[in-house]
Amino acid sequence: MSDDAIDTFKQVLLESETLVCESTGTICGYLRALVDGFGIYISELYVAPHYRRHGYGSQLLAKIKHKYPSQPVYVLSDEDAYYEKLGYRRVGSVFQL
Repeated sequence: MSDDAIDTFKQVLLESETLVCESTGTICGYLRALVDGFGIYISELYVAPHYRRHGYGSQLLAKIKHKYPSQPVYVLSDEDAYYEKLGYRRVGSVFQL
């Protein structure tokens, strides 16, 4: 990744809602969302492979939903089975939490 791309990514993190999860002092995943007053749009949900299947992803999703209880939360993903397994409902081409 180029230095310009890294700088751009850092700026985007500052301009969006970013939640981080950790396990025994190690960052193991994060969620990045765009908040615009009409809804919360999850653009990234990542949990490091070693930490998957321990509930960190669903905890991050629950935390963003709890933080903005009056706004709908949407996610566009290529991991449809994950969101279906969690019971989220498909609305067109996105999932609503």
